[in-house]
Amino acid sequence: MNNKMYKHRKAFFSVLSFCLLIGLIGMHPLTTEAAPNLHGIKIASIDSYKRLAPKNGFDTVYIQTIPGRLGASIAQIEVDRSIDGQKVLLFSDVDENADKGWYFVDKSEAYYWINRFGGNPNFILGGSANVYSKEVANLTNHSSPPYQSYNLAELAATSGGAGYTKGDNLVPDGIGGYKSVGHVRTTPQPTGSITTDKTKYNLNETVEIHANATDFSYYDRGIFVWSLNVINKTTGRGYKSILSNQKFNDPSTAIPKVSETSSPPGYKWTYTNTAYKPTEPGVYEVSLTVTDLHQRSRQGSSSISVSTPYTAQFTVGDVTPPEKPDPEKPDPGPACSIGSTKTKLNIQVVGDKDIKDHNAVASGGSDIPVEKNAEITLYANKPGKYTMNGYDLKPGADGNRKVATGSVGSSGRVKVVYISDDGTECWEKYLRVESPDGEDSCPIVTLSASAVRNGETIEIMPFDTLTFRAKYKTKSGDSSEALLKWDVSLPNGKIYTLPVQENDNGRWGPYPSSSLKLPYENVHNPYHFQFERGKTYKLKLNFDGTKWRERPECNWEITIVVKDASCTIADQKKVAFLVHSEPPLPFSPEGEGMNGSASSGFTLKDPIYIKYFTETGDQYDTNLSFSSKVSGTWYWKSSRGKTALTDKLAAGEQFRLMLPASVDVGDEIVLLFESETGCTGEVRFTIESDQKCWDILASVEIDRNNQKWSKDIQRGETIEIAADEIPDKHRFRMFLSDDSHFSMRWFDPATGSWERKRNGKSLDSSNNSTNSHWVYFPRDENDLLLEGLYKVQFYSTQSDGCDGHFFVQIGKGDPKPDGENLLIVKSSFQIDPKSPQAAGTDAKITFNVKNAGKFMHDTKLAVRWASSEKETSLDVNEFKPGEVRKITVPTKYPQKSEDFIAHINPAKSMPENETIWTDNRATWPVKIVGGEVPDPPGGGGDFDGGEIGLEIYDSDRRQLQKLPLHVDGVWEREPATIRVVIDQTKINEGFQKAEQELNQKITEFKAQLESSVSGENNKNVIVTANPGWISDAKSMAVYTPPQLDLKLTGPGAPMQWQVSSASTGTEVVYTGTTVPTQTTWRQVLQSQKYKAEINGFVIVMDYQVDFELSYESCAMNDEDEEVCEPQNISKTMAGRYTITVKGGERPFEVFEPNATGAIRHTDEWAAYHARDRYPNSQPNDYYAGERILTQVELQERHRHPVSNQFPVMTSARAWISETGLRQTPLQSLLALQLATPQFWRGPSYSASKLGTREVGVDTPLMGDKQHGFQKDASYAVYYSVSFRFDVNKGFPYQNKASGQGHELKDYHLPFRIIANAWERQGIRNHTTQ
Repeated sequence: MNNKMYKHRKAFFSVLSFCLLIGLIGMHPLTTEAAPNLHGIKIASIDSYKRLAPKNGFDTVYIQTIPGRLGASIAQIEVDRSIDGQKVLLFSDVDENADKGWYFVDKSEAYYWINRFGGNPNFILGGSANVYSKEVANLTNHSSPPYQSYNLAELAATSGGAGYTKGDNLVPDGIGGYKSVGHVRTTPQPTGSITTDKTKYNLNETVEIHANATDFSYYDRGIFVWSLNVINKTTGRGYKSILSNQKFNDPSTAIPKVSETSSPPGYKWTYTNTAYKPTEPGVYEVSLTVTDLHQRSRQGSSSISVSTPYTAQFTVGDVTPPEKPDPEKPDPGPACSIGSTKTKLNIQVVGDKDIKDHNAVASGGSDIPVEKNAEITLYANKPGKYTMNGYDLKPGADGNRKVATGSVGSSGRVKVVYISDDGTECWEKYLRVESPDGEDSCPIVTLSASAVRNGETIEIMPFDTLTFRAKYKTKSGDSSEALLKWDVSLPNGKIYTLPVQENDNGRWGPYPSSSLKLPYENVHNPYHFQFERGKTYKLKLNFDGTKWRERPECNWEITIVVKDASCTIADQKKVAFLVHSEPPLPFSPEGEGMNGSASSGFTLKDPIYIKYFTETGDQYDTNLSFSSKVSGTWYWKSSRGKTALTDKLAAGEQFRLMLPASVDVGDEIVLLFESETGCTGEVRFTIESDQKCWDILASVEIDRNNQKWSKDIQRGETIEIAADEIPDKHRFRMFLSDDSHFSMRWFDPATGSWERKRNGKSLDSSNNSTNSHWVYFPRDENDLLLEGLYKVQFYSTQSDGCDGHFFVQIGKGDPKPDGENLLIVKSSFQIDPKSPQAAGTDAKITFNVKNAGKFMHDTKLAVRWASSEKETSLDVNEFKPGEVRKITVPTKYPQKSEDFIAHINPAKSMPENETIWTDNRATWPVKIVGGEVPDPPGGGGDFDGGEIGLEIYDSDRRQLQKLPLHVDGVWEREPATIRVVIDQTKINEGFQKAEQELNQKITEFKAQLESSVSGENNKNVIVTANPGWISDAKSMAVYTPPQLDLKLTGPGAPMQWQVSSASTGTEVVYTGTTVPTQTTWRQVLQSQKYKAEINGFVIVMDYQVDFELSYESCAMNDEDEEVCEPQNISKTMAGRYTITVKGGERPFEVFEPNATGAIRHTDEWAAYHARDRYPNSQPNDYYAGERILTQVELQERHRHPVSNQFPVMTSARAWISETGLRQTPLQSLLALQLATPQFWRGPSYSASKLGTREVGVDTPLMGDKQHGFQKDASYAVYYSVSFRFDVNKGFPYQNKASGQGHELKDYHLPFRIIANAWERQGIRNHTTQ
């Protein structure tokens, strides 16, 4: 989640920059974790490379306005530093790391999150907040319908909160991969008050009304005054509306910095009115109703959407005032004084190493030591104001002002002050950041190699054995055993101080020990006891006689609860399991036993492949069943805790194992069983892939024809090579049959972790995907491979499931040639007093030299400062083989920071046969105070400003959709509105990031400058920076280019506009859609699509910050007087930040409108045709003189392929233009009328005795036997159809050669004359109707 969530107004989190989000602000109640609504989307996981996985194993989706293919994974949201139980979907680009993404929720989830963020759902989802849903479409599974979803960052911002990121928002998931955690800070609802300058007035005296309100939102700060009025409550008259429905925006343009402990500065609105004069006696009430601009009600309201008014009352004339005091302003008690206060607060300190609770802490007294960067939470009995070094601390959850949270820095002393709102309670305390060099740490107690914190409760079985160990870190950073005593409180109230031993007098007494084993089972001493079922024990560290006796922060006590279970060791041994399956799975239906035991855990005898599983919606049916030989309950144990799989089952009763569809190859499945008597057992198996992958071919070679060695290795195998095993021109080669990438890790034994760097340098990795890689290991100054254990990880870009790794153990190599070796132990250097010190300070340097040879030698040792050309030569005589000798050199600190150099056997003659000359010389840097004024960091960076959005709308304001396969479009000649959207959210995020980085650089460099000259001999250190703080990075912004080119191209007319890159976008209307590109049934008319495109731009922020360092350098002169000289140093930090906004393009189609013409018989003539003497006649055969009915029809294929709307016909005409007998012109033109929404037909008329009839396109002359249509001749009816936007299709009247439209036969309907209407008895021609 670049998880991410936007970090500015619309974002948390990259994946706005949602760069999403939290804090421990008062304790949020625990909630049950709830899965998000998946909407049929197959979910991905995040693998160890921070990419979505497994490849091709999850659905790809498209979200409206977000370019690219996305995959969904399940993420958590941390709200105010507390993980919420409701999970969300993170959508990440499938081609990028999963830290780049967006958190989205559907509408039902949106209500939950808005309430969680303290927002007003009626305002946000009602359309007033400009928050709009986006369509999410499944590109893989089209059976899953699209749904509407909301960006969680927008919901947070419009709820008054903000998102931020912690790293890349990805944290280990405990099973080898990662999960995304977004982060949100919420803010309290607004506050306010209303007062008058007095409480009693005379008639017509001016009432001075004072109103104020404070908004705590991160973005869009301001106050909305719904009403400010006054009324005489006694008479009901005298009403005056002073303010109504007015918005007051925060004039500040500063973008607040968002972090897990940040609080926005707040905007305070104040107002004074002096225009109201009461004209009659009575009790008056002034009322103020306000919300913030997110329409959140003020604090104390019963509803987030309805704000309770603030009120104040005053009297005019002789009226008895109300008896009840103003509930908004309780009577103040006596003012509190820090010097005499009795107030006590509770404090919780959360550090990296421990969590400490300090209860009922009185004001003043000694400092409270805290870890560096620790988070603190303070609790008081009354609401009030908290400050730390003068800066306000953040209130607790939901604006609880009885609670405050903040964080201390990395060093120094901070002052925390609390004053209650009514002024009756106050409190002051100093917190001191523990110095790592100042004192030894508190003891750290471990159980089974895991730390046990103070206050913890652990549960055990009656037969369990516990071994506790205590260690501490010395002030120099070394680990040491903590020798102390242990107090055990038994259930009967006795306290045993353990361990004990018997002295010479036969008496038992405790002695200090760094470990304790419980229960204490030495039956030969009186302190022997066993754990009793259902009982509780206490274990406490006893600091009597230790260095921690006067350090209450080191107190440590835990509770040990022995389960009230009847499980005995014999019962535990009875716990055994069977696994059942049907072919092709390897286990028998009756069940097969497992490897292991109840105490060590059980494993299956055959591997479990993922191909055995059957996917059933959001679950896998493993096709495995399990049973136990004793009755009890089964659970699935994961990093999220244990989940019940069954109710209580009888002995031998089977259950079918179902797992979430999120499990994947490589996941370890742990099943936990608990019997009725409390006995437990575990079953573990790993999901494996049976895909066959090629072995790895490793070699050391110059080329394939010149190899030192070559061999096949397996995934996970360790190969050993010597430090000198890869000589000149040779290289280590890795060959796989598939194209792959690789990266290298080194196991650091000091940290116990795999590191990507060694000695500050990145280890080797691939640049290109290929089937063969040269792998380079780090080397020392002698060109030998650095010893250690390396892991080479590779992942195939062709074959899923063929990723893997192997290890390379690099040893010391072959024995060196015979000879001597004198060396300097470089790690032994020490200077006392430690650097940095003032120049000229007396000092003593010590280091060790070693004779690693076979013979004793008399030799020389040369030492000097790097600035000195002359060296001091020291004798090192009778230097014995294997001896390590300590060298002491008295000296003074140099005038500037420089290296101290030592060189043993500098002439290379004592002895001459040294084998390793490089370890004879060593240099060590020594710093003096002020001797190394650092250079400013400078530099900059480029931030992602997003992509310019292009939205296209038709003339009915329907927004064209982005479709997975086809392209949406408008009608031929229909004007298309192009909306350019330059998303300021991403741009503001870039400004915010630039500000944060610049201000961090300024702050850190000022501290570095001050630190560089700190010391006893330097005084009056002053560091200034100009500017000292960047509050608005926008003021430095230069937009390049200033104008963007918006181009519309296609088969029609091209058009172009210019858009300011500093704007939020624009709207233009494109009228060049004159040439259609497709029919409505998606037949291509033009291969070139229409396209809207706009170029991107870059926002450039060049900066320059000037630093001035001034101090006085002081020293004692010969008269023992202090003499100080002023010193001044100037430094300039300069660089450039950029925000790159990518251009955008959007294709669209222009659809050709069409219709289909038809000719018809009247009902009477149709009946006559059915019985006449022409049995072979066709439907379009007519008698000369027969009425020819016409119509134009809109068929289903004529619908718009996306909107499903028919084209709008504005007119339709049918016409005939033929030559009859005797060269007689036969012409007619009939205007059709709308009959139904899909049909246009001839007009109607009323005929006597026949009723309503339809006019045909024929004329009486066409039936004339001398001049009309000729028998057996063919003629045609033509149609001319007009559509909306002045689009004409068909044939213009009397123009048979220039038809318009894709299917011209739809507008040209031939017919044949088979006879004359005179053949029908009783029919003459049209003159008889």
